[in-house]
Amino acid sequence: MFHPCGTLLLLLIASVCSSSSSDDDDLARLLIMVQSITNKDPSWVPATPPCEWSGVQCVGGSHRVSSVSWMVRFLVGYVNLSSVPTQTTEISIVDNAGLTGPIDLTRLPVGLTFLGGYNNGFMGTIDLTHLPSTLEMLLLGKNSLHGILDLTKLPPQMVALALFTNAFTGPVNLSYLPATLQRLELAENALSGLLDVSRLPPSLQVLQLAFNNFSGEVIGWHSLPANITIIDLEENNLCGTPDLSHLPSLLTTLNLQQNNFTGMLDLRALPVGMVSLVLEGNSFCGNMTLSSTQEGTLSTLCESLKGQKMCVGLTKPAVVCPTALQEGYVLCSPC
Repeated sequence: MFHPCGTLLLLLIASVCSSSSSDDDDLARLLIMVQSITNKDPSWVPATPPCEWSGVQCVGGSHRVSSVSWMVRFLVGYVNLSSVPTQTTEISIVDNAGLTGPIDLTRLPVGLTFLGGYNNGFMGTIDLTHLPSTLEMLLLGKNSLHGILDLTKLPPQMVALALFTNAFTGPVNLSYLPATLQRLELAENALSGLLDVSRLPPSLQVLQLAFNNFSGEVIGWHSLPANITIIDLEENNLCGTPDLSHLPSLLTTLNLQQNNFTGMLDLRALPVGMVSLVLEGNSFCGNMTLSSTQEGTLSTLCESLKGQKMCVGLTKPAVVCPTALQEGYVLCSPC
């Protein structure tokens, strides 16, 4: 005979058992995550429920782990990212120089949105082609990661990818980045090959590729995203003459110093809001013309032109480089 009270009791027991099973699963996964860390927090033991672990947070009444935040704990050893609790949406493991070894990015929780793992000692190669589709930010700068980067299959909702100050090598394809990407930070690696910026995502605001080994002429000066504000290409092996006549109107900073750029620049159409244009360490020449820009731009520009083989033929000589001869500028040298 059907008895509503009995049915309710059975459902309650099933719910409790399910909750207990989930807690046990999260605990087991956390224990595997930290089993190779030599200086564990005192709370990271089997007797402590997952939600009471230091640096671990859970969702409301579900008692499921939602975030792991182990920042500036001076951890030593190896952390197993393939064993993160399955309901986790955010991971922050930051400023633990003693954490070394490889990291597996192919078995992360399917609902993960944020992974911050910068300034650790992570080593080895990483696979960026099997990240969770929900991942929005991947920050792994300042580690010892290496290998080739495949950026063609990043999650469709990603907004920030920061892999600066590692040892990645080889060419990178920037033509298939997610449309939502706003920041791409790959500076201080050993990336090489041609640099094609003709198909960057429309939402991109920051492009940092400084201190790499990119070479050849930059492809796509006329096709830069309308929203981009910072482009940093310092200290590569880029050559040719940059076309700065159609830069996006929101661009505030353009750093081209310490490359092999040559030729004559036309700076009359610089964005009105630009505050920094750095050109030193190249071989520009000829007659440079510059019209209406902001004074912040002018001071940076003048400083970066010292020693360049360029004639400063300016429309506002009283404002721009007024003491050029005394400050070491090489004026009116032909190309």
